[in-house]
Amino acid sequence: MLDVNEILAIVVLYNSKLNGSKTILSLNKSLELSDNFLDVLVYDNSPFKMEERKDFLYKRLNIHYVHDSTNSGVSKAYNYGASYAKKISGKKWVLLLDQDTTFSTDLFFKYSEALKNNPDIKLFAPILMTANNIIFSPCRFYFGRGFPLKKVFAGLMTFHNISPVNSGMLIDLDEFFCAGMYNEAIKLDFSDFQFIERFKKKQSKFVIVDSVAQQDFSNNETDIHTLNKRYSFFCAGAKNFEKLNLFDDVKFLLVAFMRAVTLSCRTKSLIYFQTFAKFYLNSA
Repeated sequence: MLDVNEILAIVVLYNSKLNGSKTILSLNKSLELSDNFLDVLVYDNSPFKMEERKDFLYKRLNIHYVHDSTNSGVSKAYNYGASYAKKISGKKWVLLLDQDTTFSTDLFFKYSEALKNNPDIKLFAPILMTANNIIFSPCRFYFGRGFPLKKVFAGLMTFHNISPVNSGMLIDLDEFFCAGMYNEAIKLDFSDFQFIERFKKKQSKFVIVDSVAQQDFSNNETDIHTLNKRYSFFCAGAKNFEKLNLFDDVKFLLVAFMRAVTLSCRTKSLIYFQTFAKFYLNSA
């Protein structure tokens, strides 16, 4: 059985206060239904501190707050959190989280149930759905891209072309380090896929937990500068993904280039090709 006291949750914030994080609010609500307390490391990548008084707001969360004004990215945040967990007596698991996931109130019960049924498995993940009922995680990772699955069922799965995404992954702490941790050169996009590529060299299977969460994922952004900034992270992530051969080189180059084509058609701007040249082609 899973003991919540053995978990350190790692929540990555960016320009969001704690009381604006759907993840923080839903975690606290799920724990209010039990006698459990959860240790949470909040890694804030915002330019300015977003922390506010929290003791009376989150009675079930023991929050440790870290501010990184340089926005080092989610990979650095998860690695920092895992290293922090190593220093805390009794921690055996890390729960990786973003700021915009609404989890069900039975989340920790479902994790515990899944671990009881699969005691040898080292990674567990819930089903994530978007607001329009598209399966966000797990997804099919193929040709350098994630594709939504039409159906997914709780239970044991192999990592063959299938990958969960960051938010909600419960990972055995020792296995996190054995896998090689996160690739800190990848700050955002592809961070989860890169970690899974490392992890599956050590472990071939994971478990989809019988719990559905909603991921706040919107593809309706129209501001060119906002889209271009996000695209720069996409290019950097694709470039820094660990490649094994020439096929991988070509694959990720095409993925990054085709994203520029898609964004250009959508916004009628050629700025993304400049970003592609700067963040993917530039070797400096």
